[in-house]
Amino acid sequence: MVKNSSSIKSLYPGLSTYGKLSSSIVFNFALNFVGYNRGISGVEVGALSNINTENVSNVQLAGLSNYVGGNVDGVQAAGIFNRVKGRVEGVQMAGLSNNVKGHFNGVQLSGILNQNDSNAFGLQMAGILNTVDTIRGLQMAGITNVCDSISGLQMSGISNHSHQVNGLQIAGIYNGTQYIKGLQLSGFVNHAKTIHGNQIGVFNFADSITGLPIGLFSFVKKNGYKNFTLFNDEIFDVNLGFITGVKKLHTGLYIGVQTEAFQKASSLVTAGFTLGTTHSISNFLALDIDLSSQWISKRSITTLQSNKYKTYVGLDLKIVKNISIIGGVTINAYNIDRSLLSDPLFSGIRKSYVYSYDKLTRDTVWKAWFGYNIGLRYSI
Repeated sequence: MVKNSSSIKSLYPGLSTYGKLSSSIVFNFALNFVGYNRGISGVEVGALSNINTENVSNVQLAGLSNYVGGNVDGVQAAGIFNRVKGRVEGVQMAGLSNNVKGHFNGVQLSGILNQNDSNAFGLQMAGILNTVDTIRGLQMAGITNVCDSISGLQMSGISNHSHQVNGLQIAGIYNGTQYIKGLQLSGFVNHAKTIHGNQIGVFNFADSITGLPIGLFSFVKKNGYKNFTLFNDEIFDVNLGFITGVKKLHTGLYIGVQTEAFQKASSLVTAGFTLGTTHSISNFLALDIDLSSQWISKRSITTLQSNKYKTYVGLDLKIVKNISIIGGVTINAYNIDRSLLSDPLFSGIRKSYVYSYDKLTRDTVWKAWFGYNIGLRYSI
């Protein structure tokens, strides 16, 4: 039986220069319309498809598809798909999909899907989806990446899903993992059970985190900072806020009313957002520093400029397990539309100011004063 040969030309399996013997020969060069060989140790070019029952090394090119029953060492490229039952060492490119059952080491590129049933080392890039068991290197997809474990960078246009990440996870919309050591960054939502590192996203969710969750809303289940705060300040009799995140960095939303608001519309209401940090002084005492922005209006809502910006520095004194007394001083800057100053509710927010900027050529007026916050805090 012939084991090796220099070249073959094939029109269809069985219709070739070696007839049916091609399935038992390893060729150095093959030129096929549809080829069926034992293996390639050189170059194989197929107008439509190449089929090899064992190993391929060096270069394999096909207009539609490549199928290899063994391993591939080198470059494999097809217009539609590549499928390898063994391992791949090198470069695999396909217009639609690549599928490898064994280990992959190198660069894998496809227009739609890369699928590895084992481990990968190197670069995996697809227009829509990458899926692999374990990868060390870079996984990039236009829509979604899926893996059990990755060490390196996982990046997609929409979402990443993994069990374990050691490195950087970046997604346009959503990142999800059980465990990550590194950074989780998304344009919208991050979710993880355990994080040794940081999260950056509009919404961040975690069971536990050692670093900082940075975003509009962050919720940490086990070692997070979560509380409701009921407080009074120099303008609003009753304010209710919800704060969440971690002690070092937390955000919150709050609303406030003047008590007259329950009886009549000619009173002020407010809604705001706060960003703050809390540092423990002792087991019972902590220092709070917050920056906040709030919108002030009548109950009959106005769309005119009426925004207050506040810096708060105060103390949190724990009186029982989950309840604290909070209190401190504020520095306030108020930017109000000039036309609202004719309304005594807005013009009379404060009787005196430490600073006022009123230039007739501008549509808004700036005013500043010192104030206070005092209230109760319930920690969840």
